[in-house]
Amino acid sequence: MDRERQTDRQTDRQRGGGDACVKDLSLVHSVHLSKSGKLLVRLVDSFSRDDLEALRPHIDTMRDSELTGLVKGVGLTVKGSVDNGCVDSHGAVFDFVSRYFAPWLGIPEDPVTGSWHTVSACYWSEQLHKKSVYARQCSARGGNLWVDVKGSRVTIAGRAVINLDGVFTV
Repeated sequence: MDRERQTDRQTDRQRGGGDACVKDLSLVHSVHLSKSGKLLVRLVDSFSRDDLEALRPHIDTMRDSELTGLVKGVGLTVKGSVDNGCVDSHGAVFDFVSRYFAPWLGIPEDPVTGSWHTVSACYWSEQLHKKSVYARQCSARGGNLWVDVKGSRVTIAGRAVINLDGVFTV
């Protein structure tokens, strides 16, 4: 997958997508919009994994708050640490955890999103000065991902779920 770089472009309209997810904007560390329209909302480092999983975004409000077509999805992300509970079942610390919503594309919440992790891993790779990051998408199904950022390429590994199996005849 080609690496997507984040820009610092931000408008009140775009922040509205994040506002539908997190009512208290003092919990927002920063907001970045990728070239592909993924709005990355970094929450403060003290925000816990439990808090992230407990959020109940207003999907209709999120969709209705951004009408420019610039935003295709909103990802909420938190830097991982032992203190904020961002650890896997073996005690390994996630570099970051996140959730991803794309109501503009008919996806209220995506369970585990490769395209979102091309954006979020690039962001966290730069923030943490690491080429490889360990991530968790905290949806109901959820998933752990190992992501390598190598120049303009991103490689993602993790366990996959088969949603459809069959043969197409053309």
